[in-house]
Amino acid sequence: MSIETCGICGNKDLSTKKVEKVLRGGYNTTIVKVDIIACNQCGERYYTPETIRYFERIRKELKSCIGIKQFKKVGVVYQVA
Repeated sequence: MSIETCGICGNKDLSTKKVEKVLRGGYNTTIVKVDIIACNQCGERYYTPETIRYFERIRKELKSCIGIKQFKKVGVVYQVA
């Protein structure tokens, strides 16, 4: 992915960063770490098409519980009744 200027603020100071992204599918949630290009002025994030496809696959697995065994349970979330 080649981005030279931020589409939001026009800044040319962009850098590659590793970030955490929260993904939800149905009642399940996971956090994945991915590389992005980010604007150092306004913080806008740019994801590659491959990363977006990865997000879509993970959301589908979370929603359908297919492949859910690949995820590690790290806690429990409660909702106020």
